[in-house]
Amino acid sequence: MKLTRRRALAILGGAVAAGAAYLLLKSLLFPPKREAAGPRERKPNPYVSEGKPLVAVAEGGSGGELVERALKALGGLDRLIKGGERVVIKPNVGFPYLEAVASPEVVARLVELAYEAGAGEVIVAESSVRGSDTTYCYERTGVKAAAEKADSLCDRACPSGLHPPR
Repeated sequence: MKLTRRRALAILGGAVAAGAAYLLLKSLLFPPKREAAGPRERKPNPYVSEGKPLVAVAEGGSGGELVERALKALGGLDRLIKGGERVVIKPNVGFPYLEAVASPEVVARLVELAYEAGAGEVIVAESSVRGSDTTYCYERTGVKAAAEKADSLCDRACPSGLHPPR
């Protein structure tokens, strides 16, 4: 069989089409691997000294006073919070029983101290244990009222199923 110009162009066109189809299918079936993004840069923990966590003990007084004195002994929240930052306080409100959760007074004082340290926004966020309704736990324990009284911004749902008190 004689190779004519027409036959050569048909073979060349077929080869180009086959190559293009291969590249297209390869990119669709086996997308290029992207490098995983590295971990975000973390702020150094200001409450660690020489690799050991700092601990403060406060005794005597109300929950709010105890939190304030303990944080003051550690150097205050302004070591951690920079002006205008969003702060999320995650209290333990996983159960609808006051004796099993963080004190509403402690939560309220933490919100106030965060604002005093320069926070632009404070969100109180929690997700109750399986079988408990988060909103019910917030209301039943008094954490919702305390957080709202302390002017925390609890008007939006947090990602990953966490629900601020409303």
